[in-house]
Amino acid sequence: MATINIVSSGDLTIHLSYEDKETKSADTTNFIVSLPALRLASPVWNVMLDPNGRFLESIQPQPGDHYKVSFSEDDPEALRTLLDIAHLKFHNLPADRDVSDVFQLAVLCDKYDCIRLLRPWIGKWYAPFDEDRNKYDQSERLFIAWAFGYDEEYERLSLKLYEHISGPWQGSYYDEDHNKLDGVLPPCALGRSIVF
Repeated sequence: MATINIVSSGDLTIHLSYEDKETKSADTTNFIVSLPALRLASPVWNVMLDPNGRFLESIQPQPGDHYKVSFSEDDPEALRTLLDIAHLKFHNLPADRDVSDVFQLAVLCDKYDCIRLLRPWIGKWYAPFDEDRNKYDQSERLFIAWAFGYDEEYERLSLKLYEHISGPWQGSYYDEDHNKLDGVLPPCALGRSIVF
């Protein structure tokens, strides 16, 4: 288990449980963060981390006025990026991202309603994917375009995907390479793509 101090004087520990992508084994990371910074960064975190909240994630004081909350299933690198931005640690941000990294960020930004945190960087991180449109996973790019409001790109990608999609079979859709698209498509992607 790794511990990452986003801020050394943090008053909240986020205990993240996730499946390691390479080893496919369960892993955990603790992030030491500032509770006020997180509550300001996201309206979802603001409600979730309210000490008087009714959510399972609502924080409970630990000895010494330190709080602890458990998150699960979030991508650790994407969460670290969001936490670095929320704590103004811009020097920790990578200059470039691949499409899968930006996709994971889009998923978390949608989940925690904090798209605005990435606005200063998303254009720079997303621009290289336009250079070779066929090189990158189209379904991930569709979600990114939807999440960050790239409407023309969303429309173009959703129409392309609609032309090549198959299914549903047992409630799932598949792309032209027979990759399952569950959890990758934005809400109402297929319905929105066929409305002209």
